[in-house]
Amino acid sequence: MKVLIDNILVNYNVFGQGDQDILLLHGWGSQGSSFDQWVLLLDQAKYRYIIPDLPGFGDSERPQEDWGIEDYAKHLTNFLQKLDSNPKIVLGHSMGGRIAIYLAANKMLKLHKLLLIGAHGFKDRSFSRKIKVVIAKLGKVSTSVMPVKVQEGLKRQYYQLIGSTDYLNTGSMKQIFLNIINQDLSTQATMIDIPTLLIYGSNDDQTPVSYGKQYNELIKDSVLKVIGGSGHYAFIDKPRMVAEIVREFIG
Repeated sequence: MKVLIDNILVNYNVFGQGDQDILLLHGWGSQGSSFDQWVLLLDQAKYRYIIPDLPGFGDSERPQEDWGIEDYAKHLTNFLQKLDSNPKIVLGHSMGGRIAIYLAANKMLKLHKLLLIGAHGFKDRSFSRKIKVVIAKLGKVSTSVMPVKVQEGLKRQYYQLIGSTDYLNTGSMKQIFLNIINQDLSTQATMIDIPTLLIYGSNDDQTPVSYGKQYNELIKDSVLKVIGGSGHYAFIDKPRMVAEIVREFIG
């Protein structure tokens, strides 16, 4: 399904027939369909699951400007208003977790519970410095007489050195990516006053368990669950285990 929000054509899907809405937010480089199979393991009679493609991802149009977390949060409130939806629960994976934290901390939605899977949100200053060095080096590479294939190979090596395949795949979304990763949500996390479930994969090399432990300390009413043998997409690696934990939490 598609709807026009903020002059952006947004794609979304809805599962379940319940009268209580849950908003699910995907991560960077992903799309709403990443939840499609997993959400079927949750209660379909009690809840209705609203899953949009965030602008710039999946089949949703890119924002006309270079958004940050606040812009995505405001967009989602407009999206939900258009759908006449008032979710009491938000689940965010990775980047979606950042947005969910912002929504909850600033009380932009009347939430009762928050779920974060592999959420980031802590500014990595070393990463920002690496980005600047890489951009400088790439400037030299782009003006060199090296064959294009060689230049592209060097670019990939540089991105691998800074440890971000996300940045490698940003395309026209590069500035949006930088806007998002450069915002630290530590203060917002301390403002969250609703029960919060933190789920992290034991083998997650993008958002390690240490991030979950930090959020567990910052968010007063939170519980941390570590999913053994899973990576950044814990709900895909261990779908039934994660679904059981989520079902128990949301009731």
